Amino acid sequence: MIQKQLYFNNNMRQLIKSCKLGRDWKKNRNFHSYKAVQEDAKILVQPMHDSETRELSFKKNSNVLIQDGLLRFHSKDIKNNF
Repeated sequence: MIQKQLYFNNNMRQLIKSCKLGRDWKKNRNFHSYKAVQEDAKILVQPMHDSETRELSFKKNSNVLIQDGLLRFHSKDIKNNF
């Protein structure tokens, strides 16, 4: 079970311990912002208070923000449930 999961205006925020982006991501102008350049772009995430690493898949052109232990993305962009 993932704890500290918050929803706000269809934006999703997840507190994380670690995060690793796959090669299908490109850094945006903002230092902490990334854009998916291909369909099924992957991010490996280890949520706070959880020992399991989870793989998240995103649609092409999805944007994520990773800053201060927080992963933010729009709920419509994620392809798999976690």
